[in-house]
Amino acid sequence: MRFFERKADRSRQQPASTPTPKCTLLVALAKLKRKTADFIGKQSERLSTRQKWIAFVMLCCIAGSVCGAMIVRAVQGNSKMSSIRPVNINVPPIIHPESQAVPMVTDEQYKRLIKFKRSCDSLQRSEQGKIQYKDMVRSRPGLMDTVDFLISIKEASSHNIITQ
Repeated sequence: MRFFERKADRSRQQPASTPTPKCTLLVALAKLKRKTADFIGKQSERLSTRQKWIAFVMLCCIAGSVCGAMIVRAVQGNSKMSSIRPVNINVPPIIHPESQAVPMVTDEQYKRLIKFKRSCDSLQRSEQGKIQYKDMVRSRPGLMDTVDFLISIKEASSHNIITQ
């Protein structure tokens, strides 16, 4: 049975040329696949319906147990059983050469950030200031996280310069 083959158009056929090794290999693989499929088909035709069901159930049990074992291994997290481990990649803090390095947070910006953070902290000390602070944080979510992040970047970069 040939379900998926196209019918050859006789008018468009070109004269036969010498086949390349790649073409010869592909033709041989196609023939091998066809013979294998025919063999398996003939073998399965010999089995009774009951034998086919038994083979199907056995195949499902084997596949299910293999999948189950893989899930159990993944959940257990045994490091000896893991075959793929990520490699740590060390990324340099500054990719540009020292002469071209542009600081992410300048000294002036750092001073302004510290001043802003101190004023926000002082707002929280009075009753009216607490209301203003809560309104500011509610209207600008993530503002204080960003300020803390930028301060930590500047402190980390100044620490790296001192240690280098």
